[in-house]
Amino acid sequence: MMSLYLNIWLHPIKTITDAVANENKKPVPFLPILILGISTAIDMSPDFMHLLNIAEIYWALLATFPITLVFILLIFRLVFPFLIRIVGLLWKGVASHKQLAKACSIALLPYSLILISQVIILLSDVMINSETFDFSARAVITFWSFVLLVIGVAKSQQFTYGFAVLNILLCYLPLILLSLLRI
Repeated sequence: MMSLYLNIWLHPIKTITDAVANENKKPVPFLPILILGISTAIDMSPDFMHLLNIAEIYWALLATFPITLVFILLIFRLVFPFLIRIVGLLWKGVASHKQLAKACSIALLPYSLILISQVIILLSDVMINSETFDFSARAVITFWSFVLLVIGVAKSQQFTYGFAVLNILLCYLPLILLSLLRI
């Protein structure tokens, strides 16, 4: 399983193809979901500090982490793979829920780079906010995560990359609209 975490950076197509093709042999990776859960908790901790009148960011992080982890687990292990599979059936997609859950999970691996930056900032006692980590770096990481998801959906659904993008965008449309409202 460790080869997945190393090879995804240099050989993404082969790594994702191998991961989603071995549906019954390997479980859905949990580490990428955990990474995004921690990263999201760190992002949300200042808001929880103000909302719950918590003085220390570490206590806010402790309060935020279980909520974000459960939310991300539900979204990326259940909801999005289900939606991608249902929408993919329009174009005769053949992926199972487990294959799509693997693709969604693997696509979260680039967020480990954001987490590394956040942990460094957190340990240096700098107040965390959206401007702390360079916006362009986050955009590149998010784009790379999307590319990995497109590869995963294309390989598991046996689609072209264009149909995979369409499949994903139709499922992510509500999320995209919500994120645009947040800006």
